[in-house]
Amino acid sequence: MTHSFQTSVLQSPIERTNICKKSQRSVESNKLFQVEISDFENECYYIEVEARDFAHASEIAEALFNGDIYNMNIYELQ
Repeated sequence: MTHSFQTSVLQSPIERTNICKKSQRSVESNKLFQVEISDFENECYYIEVEARDFAHASEIAEALFNGDIYNMNIYELQ
C-alpha cells in the first residue's frame, strides 16, 4: 500500500524574519504539525504530532493511524 503526503507552511513576512533569526541561534527542536489523513472511503481524520520535520511527522502519523491511508496532508502549526 502506498500513499502520498503534501506539505504546507503559511506565515507572514514578519514571522518569516523572526523564524530566520531563531534558526540561526537555536538547536533543532521538535515542531507541532497537524496531519489530515483521508482513507479510501473518503473519510478525514486529524492528528496533531510533534516532530522534527514533515517527513518525520508523516512517519509518526502513519504509525498512529490504524487503517489504510489514501492521502495525507501535513501542516506546520506556528
